[in-house]
Amino acid sequence: MVPSHATTPAMKTKSILLLATALLALPVLSPAQNLHRREVNEKAAAGGKDLIMKLEELRRDAKTSEIKVTHTSGASVASSMFIMRGCYDIAVARKAAFFIKLKEWQAEDGTTHLLLGFSNDENVDPKTFFDLKESLSEEAEFMAVEDLKAMFGGK
Repeated sequence: MVPSHATTPAMKTKSILLLATALLALPVLSPAQNLHRREVNEKAAAGGKDLIMKLEELRRDAKTSEIKVTHTSGASVASSMFIMRGCYDIAVARKAAFFIKLKEWQAEDGTTHLLLGFSNDENVDPKTFFDLKESLSEEAEFMAVEDLKAMFGGK
């Protein structure tokens, strides 16, 4: 007779099988599945510049995202709007009311990297809220997702 608190090999096997079945039933999620990516390859009208760009969210934490922008071709206004749309899309996905460019730099491969900050309050001090080591440039300001909805059609 086996004491009531003891486990038999058959009980251990059954427990292991149940655990394995439960783990296999869970969806496999990787952090990359939640990261934003946007590409454009539009041919311009006669005399214009083709717009060929890619925006990739490289990493995301609770308050910030790092994005990489690859600019192959495109006029300055169209290129800026493409980047703004990518930032807007990330803010919407994060359910943030505001976003701000915290830092911008050129990588060795020629791509532009941006560190974006996200908040539901535009009145926070960015340096304190995002725990920045360096001060922001004077032109840095929060962009309101609600204001951009009209431009991007709420999509």
